[in-house]
Amino acid sequence: MKKIFILLILIPLLSFNSSVDSINLIGKWAGEDKGQIGFIPFDKEGYVTFEIDGLVIGGKEFVMKGGEKGKMTYELNLEKKPIEIDLTLTKLESNEQKKNSLYCEI
Repeated sequence: MKKIFILLILIPLLSFNSSVDSINLIGKWAGEDKGQIGFIPFDKEGYVTFEIDGLVIGGKEFVMKGGEKGKMTYELNLEKKPIEIDLTLTKLESNEQKKNSLYCEI
């Protein structure tokens, strides 16, 4: 009986996973750079937008410099420490892509 009791106590303790296996970025995040406040909304469809001083860049569709249309998406890489957020800017007409990464610690 004592062995069963110890087993019932140990199983939940051993099955507890303290590692980060999912992070919910969805929502509007705020940050400061060089005294300027900016916002970064992440949506559930995988699109990200940067809003700085009234300028909006990114999302499902936006107009880039030169009048070309583009979109900006994100992906999380939880395998890296600090956590990596990969941002992809895609020109809609040519499908040309440029990737950059942000890093955050939890």
